This record gives sequence, structure tokens and C-alpha cells, in this order.
Amino acid sequence: MAITTNDLLQEFFPNWILDDRAISWLWLILKEQENEVKNNNNEDYFRTDDHDAPGMRYKMACYIDSDKNLINKIENWRSRSFVPEHDLSWIDKSGRQPTWLLKEYLSNNHDSYNRSPRLPPRLTPRQQLIALLDFSDEAISRKQSTLKRLQAAWVQHQVDDRHFNWYASGSAEKQKCRIAWQWYQDKHRREARYAEEFSRVTDVLEFLDNTRFSLDEKRFHLEEIKKKFKAQQVAANRRGKRQTNLALSDDVRKKLDELSEKEGMNKKELVEFLIEKAYELGI
Repeated sequence: MAITTNDLLQEFFPNWILDDRAISWLWLILKEQENEVKNNNNEDYFRTDDHDAPGMRYKMACYIDSDKNLINKIENWRSRSFVPEHDLSWIDKSGRQPTWLLKEYLSNNHDSYNRSPRLPPRLTPRQQLIALLDFSDEAISRKQSTLKRLQAAWVQHQVDDRHFNWYASGSAEKQKCRIAWQWYQDKHRREARYAEEFSRVTDVLEFLDNTRFSLDEKRFHLEEIKKKFKAQQVAANRRGKRQTNLALSDDVRKKLDELSEKEGMNKKELVEFLIEKAYELGI
């Protein structure tokens, strides 16, 4: 948390903690003010790429100092804009969750009531989500309701994740994920064209988070990927082997079934084991 207490900007707002959240919101507010009242040479005073540049706080302070009425306006806007920090504590600082939450928020908040500012490029997904909430004209109570809906949606999303536990089960996670990546490259090239090769189940889930596939479609894809994985396993098991047909009497077949069940081996494995043993004993 970046806090400065000895500059001009802090002097204007002595009761604020000017952390990254407050600075991002204030920058967006001043950027909007600039767009409404352009300076004489019509140049952008607050350029998006300069949001976190050294000296930006001083630049913001100078802009406010040019119109002292802004201080009271900003104080009033802030009192009606910020949800309490504890309402945001459940949002992770990084990782898959805040990225998904941001996408979910944007997909459900494109209407005339909500302004959509151009956010600075170097904000994290969590910072972007909070900045959009803070900048919105909605009442704090409505923002809190939005956060509760997002939290419930994320919980359900995690429940849906259980359908994809297969990727991490067993000892072939990397192979399964690689097959999934190749399957999506083959079958859904448009959605997967920028996806890096998957190696963990998290890679698969993050990819799916950024697609428009329904849960039913994702589950269908999974079944197809399972088939491809199984086919590759069967092909690998057959390498160096040839089909051999044995005509066994009913009595021998029955004994083979009993031995197979007793030893916990399938018939092919048991026959191979018995032949190897017989060969070792010189029978």
C-alpha cells in the first residue's frame, strides 16, 4: 500500500489515506473532469499511460489547485463512492479469481447507468474491479449487493470446477492437460489461438474462464478429451506388441478368470506373467 503524507495532494485531503485505491479513483475522477472541460491547447493533461508515472500526484494536486471548488466536490463524491474495505477482503490479490470476477462484473454491468472509464493499463484485475466499483454512480448499498452477487457466483463457479477434477487425478496431469490444449487447438482454434500450452489443471480452467462455452459444452469437451487420452494410452500400451489369439477350453478359461480375480490382474497381464515365469523356470 503506497501512502504519502507530506505532499501537496495530501494537504488538500488531510483526512484521507491516499493509498493506491484512492489515487486510482481520484485519477479517474480528474480524468473525467478534464474530458468535460478541456484545457486551451486541447491536450490530455491526464494521459492513461502516465497514471503511475513519477510526479503524477503533484500533477493531480496542481490540477485541483487550479480550481479550489474541486476539493469539496471530490470530498462529496468520495463519501458516496467507496464501499468499506471489509466488503472487499474476500477478493484475492492475484490469480484466477480476480480475473474471473472482473470479467463477470463487466459482462453484467454494461448499461447506460454505469459509466465505463478507460482504466490505466497497469492496474491488476483486482485493482481494475475495485476502481470500476468506486467510479460507478451507483449507491454504496447497490455496490455491496453487486459484490455479494459476485461472491455467490464465484462460489458456484468453484462448485462447477469439480467437473474437471479428472485433469488432476492420477499421475498424468501434464499429459491430460497437453492433450486438452491440442484438442482445443484442433476443434476450437478461434478460442484457443492465443492460449499457451496447458500443463496444469489451473491452465485449463483459466482458459475456459475466458471463453463463452456453457458448462454443458465444457463437460462435452471434457468427455471428448478423455476419449482422446484413453486412445493415446491404448496406442502406447500396444507399442511393441502383436495380437495373439488363444483358443482355450472352458475349464482353462474358468481357471484363468479365477486367477485373474485372485491376483488383481487382467487376463492379458496374467497370461504375460505366467509365460515369463515359465520361461524363467525353463518349462
